[in-house]
Amino acid sequence: MLGLTTNIFWITHRIKIIFTDDIGNEKIGYGTGFWMISQSGKNIFVTNKHNVDPSIKFPNKPLLKLYKISIELRYYESSQPTENTDFFDVENIENCLFSSPSSDCSILVEPKFHKEIPSDPNREILKFENLIDEKSFANRLIIGPMETSFFIGFPGQNGRHWWDEKWKLPVARQCTVASLPQISFTNDQIKTDDIILMSGLSFSGSSGSPVFLPARGFPPDGDINDPAWRPALLAGIMSGHFWEETSVPSMFHHTGLSYMTRSTSILKLLQQANI
Repeated sequence: MLGLTTNIFWITHRIKIIFTDDIGNEKIGYGTGFWMISQSGKNIFVTNKHNVDPSIKFPNKPLLKLYKISIELRYYESSQPTENTDFFDVENIENCLFSSPSSDCSILVEPKFHKEIPSDPNREILKFENLIDEKSFANRLIIGPMETSFFIGFPGQNGRHWWDEKWKLPVARQCTVASLPQISFTNDQIKTDDIILMSGLSFSGSSGSPVFLPARGFPPDGDINDPAWRPALLAGIMSGHFWEETSVPSMFHHTGLSYMTRSTSILKLLQQANI
């Protein structure tokens, strides 16, 4: 699978977020997030900042505060995934949530839950070394414009879901790098930095989807040393898309342009959390 293990589907999860104000009014949202392992071996859950920060998601409602983050986790039998899942509430939000001051990225470091969570044999497949760092973004042998990539998430809105409802599994979609990856893309409609423009159809619910570059070339083997070789890498997090003003049905409002937050923002948060 282009150097990507299918187990990536099992470590990508739906998240449910509840914001409340001082008189008990609630706003509920859903998004996507995924597990990875830090350089020090800690469990990290990655998502978009706008999924957990009401000042970004609901800028016209300044009284809203983050009340609850829940992650939908899967039950396993004999190390095999089942279709059974539950939402588990994160108990230690105050201590485990780290958010970037300027980019659309947040991480939960070793989140603890309100009850015992299922054992997950796939939790450690995505590691620190799978992320693209700043130096690699500047290397066109690693990533350049017009590169094919893939993102995996849970698109859907207004009660309509476009993912596997029985197994609660995300779907993978293809996209293409549409701006220079070594430069943060800037546009008045995007309020965060560390961005790459993508040609592809990200929809509501996809926020927080991991974006992967597939493996390319021939891996090193004996005397073979392919200069085009690149392993599969995590390039960032799908963060939003452009809408077009039109009178046609809402499904056609998408311009075909989306944007992701670069993996460098994840690396900066790991450094901030000292892990």
